[in-house]
Amino acid sequence: MTTKNIMMVGGATVPALCRAASRRGLNIIAVCFPEAYERGAPDPSTIHVEPVDFSRVIPTVRRLLELHKQLGFEGIVAVSEYGQLAAAMVARELGMPGTPLHAVQNTRDKARMRRTLAGKGLGQVRFRACADVGQAHEFLASLDGSMIVKPVMGTGSDGVSRVTDASQLAASWELAGGARSFGGVICEEYIDGPEVSIEAYLSGGQFVPVAITDKMIDERFLETGHSQPSLLPAAMQETIFNATHAILSALDITDAVTHTE
Repeated sequence: MTTKNIMMVGGATVPALCRAASRRGLNIIAVCFPEAYERGAPDPSTIHVEPVDFSRVIPTVRRLLELHKQLGFEGIVAVSEYGQLAAAMVARELGMPGTPLHAVQNTRDKARMRRTLAGKGLGQVRFRACADVGQAHEFLASLDGSMIVKPVMGTGSDGVSRVTDASQLAASWELAGGARSFGGVICEEYIDGPEVSIEAYLSGGQFVPVAITDKMIDERFLETGHSQPSLLPAAMQETIFNATHAILSALDITDAVTHTE
């Protein structure tokens, strides 16, 4: 049997993914964060691994295309949010299957995501993409309560904070600006309540719910614990799954494993 190669973007050190690729007779070509590259030896199924700066999307795309010419790979899979844009651009360039670029952009760009959902009748909270801290002050003044300040292109709660008073804005703006993946600042109306994550996948547009996870978070919205199965009533879980399906469909996600918060 001829062994095929797969490009793994952002997850060279995830053992479960490496084992899954190996079971399918695939060799791994991987790019990852510099710190992950330096941290340990790659899986034996990895034939090439190197560090990249995911914040520089175009140079990353060029390097991935060079690796395709040099080593060849049959498919490309993003296993990190930071690698999704580059992977989608390479898949489109090479005619490989994957989540369409515009769908990836709909999720990575939080302002675009909010506009897309609002345009399809699924607006959830008031929001504003702010060019400067003065616009953030204006948006806060328009609300009855507090707001969330976060990076437009962030992930993992990096740079996220809650602002209840205008005196907190300067520090929150600086925190968002220091996030690893920035892309500007978006301010969103804060809605109080429990936070959950929804695990699901879509194939050919068919939504398959897997689980709802109850989450414990600290004052900075960093996760401190999880509880599964969810303790929410069955009717509420069904409502959450239906809403998740509607949102993912509105964002044009048709084939993907998803984690929605």
